[in-house]
Order: sequence, then structure tokens, then C-alpha cells
Amino acid sequence: RVFNLHGQLKKEHGLSREDDESIFGITVPTAVGLFVRRREHSDEYAGVQYAEKFGTKESKFRALNERTAINVDSLSFTPREPLLRFVPFISDNQNEYEVYPILSDVFNKWGSGIKTHKNELVTDIDYDTLANRIGNFLNPNLTDSEIAETFELTDTDNWSVQEARRGNEFDIGLIHKYGFKPFEYRRIYYADRIVARPGRAIFDNFIESPNLSLIAQRGRKKEIFRHIWITNILSDINFLEGQTYYIPLYIVSNPEEFENETYVEGRFPNLATEFVERFLGAVGAKRLEVSPVVGKRSQSSDVLYPEDVFYYIYALLHSPTYRERYAEFLKTDFPRIPLPKDYESFDRLAAAGQRLAELHLLKNKDRWGWREIERRGKAKEAMVGEVEHDEKNEEVVFDAKKPREEQYRLGPVPKHVWEFHVGGYQVLRKWLTDRKGRKVAPSDYVAIVIALTETDRIMREECDPAFKEMLGL
Repeated sequence: RVFNLHGQLKKEHGLSREDDESIFGITVPTAVGLFVRRREHSDEYAGVQYAEKFGTKESKFRALNERTAINVDSLSFTPREPLLRFVPFISDNQNEYEVYPILSDVFNKWGSGIKTHKNELVTDIDYDTLANRIGNFLNPNLTDSEIAETFELTDTDNWSVQEARRGNEFDIGLIHKYGFKPFEYRRIYYADRIVARPGRAIFDNFIESPNLSLIAQRGRKKEIFRHIWITNILSDINFLEGQTYYIPLYIVSNPEEFENETYVEGRFPNLATEFVERFLGAVGAKRLEVSPVVGKRSQSSDVLYPEDVFYYIYALLHSPTYRERYAEFLKTDFPRIPLPKDYESFDRLAAAGQRLAELHLLKNKDRWGWREIERRGKAKEAMVGEVEHDEKNEEVVFDAKKPREEQYRLGPVPKHVWEFHVGGYQVLRKWLTDRKGRKVAPSDYVAIVIALTETDRIMREECDPAFKEMLGL
């Protein structure tokens, strides 16, 4: 028996209710469960008797005492594989969705992002600041205790000053560009032991050769599915807020794992053989070949590059209809990937996916132009303070505490672009608040505004129609 008392107080994407209280005054919802273990083994799943209650704390305690909701208003059902939910769930799309291959079976290798345990030590927005800090941290003339005191560092179960410094000498070549959040780039000193969990099985594939990677999460409780992105550099475990996984397009390190000698220049597609065969059959192509340039699509209907499959998946997962149609399933695991109906449906999505990828990597951003986004207000420098959005005038205010005549404003930035989320982050607000107290280059911010504006358009006008046509919706 499961009695769901709800009571989520933390308001995220409209999930909480104004008239619903927590019985314990905590932010997460509460349920009471009574579980019975059978004495004899059985291959059949036990049934579940489920009831739920919204409302005040007093009304929930009354229902618990009287047990009326449990006895009268309950639903009985048998959990269904593969998720074995303890809540009643009926979806017309479940059978349709479950036959699609799951993302983790589409690719051979995937893993967590980089976890430093000491972001304040090993990452920084500024290259020179990071180089000087690490140089001082590895100064052999200072003891471990002196370093710990100077940098205000404390040891943890997974990281210690002594281990981080042992055998490490400063090497400027170990500083790499680092994906910290969507459109948030820093530098990282990428050295074993200084970085607690470097994730080399994944990220060694990005150091010596160009590469691409999907960024994904294994389900989220967010109401809106926005946890898919792309990177071509070393990136953080919390890139999308919470546990983030990376799925590289190519494997460069440990090539002995691959037996197919047709793959060239030490780049081996990370795509699973069974999925490739099914995908080629769906689009009518004859074979998969390695692209001569990472990121380039094939122009042939007979031969596909790994990038073609990659971009198809990327566009598919940006379709609003896909996200809405399978919303309940996307909360629990990696997304599943329907195969194309034919070459035309594949090509439409792959083309849209490539455009999205180039936007999200800020590729060729200098050629985009300002698209009429301009400075408004009299301030000449974009100094970040208290950030706000002026909905009426469609302007981002960089320091709302200053008098209006001294504010730096940028517009037009429509509300839906200002509120655009990737993972758990409101991108345009997050980028600025992370730079509070700094002067920023407006052109860097404008590029992100343009990228998000175009992303929204491509999702609605290109990804969605192509996905609907493919499924016959």
C-alpha cells in the first residue's frame, strides 16, 4: 500500500501547488508505504494499492488517522516492467516508446563528467589567474601545510593537498578550455590527483583530437525536458545541474578495443554496431564511414558519417512534441531514440541538428551579426550587478540597483528567450550572475542571446515538423 501525501514546497517549473502543504514542513514530497514480503518465491509481481492526498497538513493527518482515503479512494494495479512504478500510470504512448533503443545502447561508451572536488583551485574564468594559482600551489619550496593554509584548503575522503601535490610539477600545457555550464567556459588544470575524478576514459578522447559529445542526464523530475546539450571540450559533472553524462562521438584513446580497420586517423565511431545496422536499414544507406573532418555531414544517401546520426539524435531530442509526448518516461532514464521513417525524414532532422550544434558550440559566432540587439541606456561599460529583465521593454538590465540613467541595458531580449532553460539553469541569468562584480564583453552575451533565439525557432519550425511528419502526427 502506498499513500502519497505530496507536499512539494520547492517551486520548480510549476510542480508545486499553492494549496498543498507538507506534513513535515520539508521541501520534498512525502509518501507512506507498507510493504509485505512473500514467504514463498514467486515470479509474479505483487499488486499495489495506491491512494493520494493534496491539501492542508491537518487534512492529511485526518486522512491518515481515519484511513478513509486508503480504503475508499485507492486504486489497485500491478507494476509493469521495465520501471515497476509504485504509482498508477497509463499512457497511450508507452508501448510505442519502449520499442525505441535507449540512448545508452546507441553508443558503446559513456560516462560522468569531470569532478574536481576543488573548483575554486583548479578552474577559473581567467587563464593567467589559474596559471599563477596552480604555479603557487605546486611550489616545491612550500610545505603541504603552508599550501593548505594559504589556499584555505581542507582534505576530504576523495582529495588531499599532499596527494594532489605529490609528483606533480607545473605544466602550462595542462591548462585546457573547460565547459562549466551551458555557454559558460572556463579553464581547468587537468592533472591527475589535482583533479579528483578526471574521467579520462571519456575525456582523453578530447585532448589530442577534435571530438563531439552529447551531454545527457538519466532522467530528471523537472516538468520540462531540457537536459540535452553538446560539447567539444573537457566538461564538468554538473554541466546540466546534477549528475551529467557524456557520450563522445569518436573514441581516440585505447584504439585496440576496435577491430574494424576501415576507420581512419585513429578515430573510431562510438556507435553500437547493432544500432548502426538498424539505422542504415531505416534510411536506405549502404555503410557508415568516418568523416574526414569532425563535425562534417555526408552529402551522400549511400554513405553516412557518424555525425549524421549524431545530429539526427540531437534534433530529435530538441523537438517540443517529442518532449511532451514522452514526458513521463523522460523523467526516469536516458531518452529513447526512434529510428527514421526514411532518408528524407532523417535528412531534415540531421540538418536541423547540425544547425543547433553549431549554435550551441558558438561556432562562427563572429559572423552572426548583432541582429538588431543593441546597447540601451547611457552606461558605456557592461558592469554586472543585480541582474533583472525588463519585460515591457524586452531589455536585460545588468545592474538594476543603479539609477536608470546609469544602467547598462541590452535589447531586444524577449521574455521566452530570457527564461530559456538548459538543464536546471536559466542560461541568460546564470551567465551574468556568475560574473557579478565583473565587466563583461557585450558581444559575448549577445552571441548567447542569438543562439538561444535561434534555438527556440529551430525547435519549433524545423525539429518539430520533421518529428511529427516522421511519426505521422
